[in-house]
Amino acid sequence: MTNIMMMRKKRQLISRNKSGYLSRGNRKLFLVIIALVIFGCLMIFSGSVPVATSQGLPPYHYFIKQLQFVVLGLVVFLITYNIDYHFYPRLIVPGIILTILLLIIVLILPPDPNTNVHRWLDLDFIKFQVSDVAKLIIVIYLSSWLSKPSLQKVKQNLIKHYIFYNLLPFLLILGIFCFLIILQPDMSTTVLIGIISGTDILNIIGTFGIFITMFISGIFAGVFVPYRLERLESFINFLITGELSEPLGRDYQLRQILIAVGTGQIFGQGFAQSKQKFSYLTETAFSDSIFAVYAEEFGFLGSVILVAIFIWIMFQGFKIARNAPDKLGVLLASGITIWISIQALIHLGVNVGLIPLTGMPLPFLSYGGSSLITSMIAIGILINISRHSVEH
Repeated sequence: MTNIMMMRKKRQLISRNKSGYLSRGNRKLFLVIIALVIFGCLMIFSGSVPVATSQGLPPYHYFIKQLQFVVLGLVVFLITYNIDYHFYPRLIVPGIILTILLLIIVLILPPDPNTNVHRWLDLDFIKFQVSDVAKLIIVIYLSSWLSKPSLQKVKQNLIKHYIFYNLLPFLLILGIFCFLIILQPDMSTTVLIGIISGTDILNIIGTFGIFITMFISGIFAGVFVPYRLERLESFINFLITGELSEPLGRDYQLRQILIAVGTGQIFGQGFAQSKQKFSYLTETAFSDSIFAVYAEEFGFLGSVILVAIFIWIMFQGFKIARNAPDKLGVLLASGITIWISIQALIHLGVNVGLIPLTGMPLPFLSYGGSSLITSMIAIGILINISRHSVEH
């Protein structure tokens, strides 16, 4: 009798979970994310008008394009929000194969004429950065892999089977992803993927292998791309002396970023009143340096509020992970939360001079279709996990 009642309650719970697009789950998180996305569009408008006009484009060009990305982002969010997160491990093998093929295609195609790097796949209606897809695929694959019995639970006679059929394929896939992304070159995304992949401290062998992969990637980047070592040397000198060694040379962008942040003072210069977005920060004013422009316009107080919002999002993500009904849900929610939080941390650190200069968009605020769309897919998965949680 008790089993029948439990099965009936389970069917009722599943029925409630499937009813309505946003009838269940962490709606507060969704509303905050949407507010950030809308505010990001306004900041992109503020930072992109000088660039668009200098390129002979309409002033609203980048703003309109970002609105199109927002619409696509909402569509993919609604799709992933309504797909049970247990379905994604079934797609991981074709997802990995497709992502590796796209990373190879990006390297084969001619580089971007403006930056001379191989990062974007031009699909006419959108320039897609494949490494953004790689972040999502790695999180899903890692969660699927680690949701299997851990190394401590494997019987002694099965350890060899575990290493050859679980651990080594994982490290191989991670190594291929890191190698192909660093060839673009995109060191910041490579580091981010390495951090995401090293989240399971119980699996000592896997984590150790990940750090070896990152160490080799770092050596490769330093030897074959010398300007990275120059950036690091310049950054270390700045931390020690507090001065920029070449303020009009390789440290020019960092100098403009620091001027923007310092000019904001306590309350900021006001919305759309940034001076550094004119000719100084150029195209990065609404992408990789958007926080510097935000700090100039909204000051220290506004910066504290924005950082507090990202901290709140992080805690909400870990809360969803804590209340997830199974290990897959825990790992998926944790991986997505760490990905978004670390990416935000890197962007903020770069824009206040605490991390060496690198290109990393601020989630939900920076301009870019692939970054926004993959982030909205991740949030859809995260809130879908919350629909199945004990809390809801």
